[in-house]
Amino acid sequence: MTHPIINTLIKVHQLITPITNNWILIGSSSLFLQGYPVKPNDIDILCPAAEAQQIEHLLKAYRFQPDANISRDKFRSVFSKYVIDGVKVEVMGDLEVNTPSGWIKIWEQIKTPEYVVVDEHAFKVPSRADQLTIYNFFCREKDKAILQMLKFG
Repeated sequence: MTHPIINTLIKVHQLITPITNNWILIGSSSLFLQGYPVKPNDIDILCPAAEAQQIEHLLKAYRFQPDANISRDKFRSVFSKYVIDGVKVEVMGDLEVNTPSGWIKIWEQIKTPEYVVVDEHAFKVPSRADQLTIYNFFCREKDKAILQMLKFG
């Protein structure tokens, strides 16, 4: 499986896993690894805040300043952004999403993580059921097609 996302995922795995393996891929890159027909354009890493700070230190050479106009109305986290070999990587520590019921921690919604092994690197990803939960909480326009794919695909 050769794809720029895969090459960058392996590099990220090699850089951060010796320090912490308490992270999980979410978003389109996790779906891509699980074989869903998506075209990922970035890598989203979810982790606790302490790990986000460790990762920030490890990846500081790749740091990219996020847009200062990012809205915090829908999401909040210990956020950092990187560009590694031309691929955007976003790290979200203690990511929360604002729902009608209040702020929900996404980390706590992942009940049954799975592992996908690529070139001897094991990547933790949410199960299909957990993906459905996450995307239902995100509830953005761009997530509707993914929700349909997860429900019926």
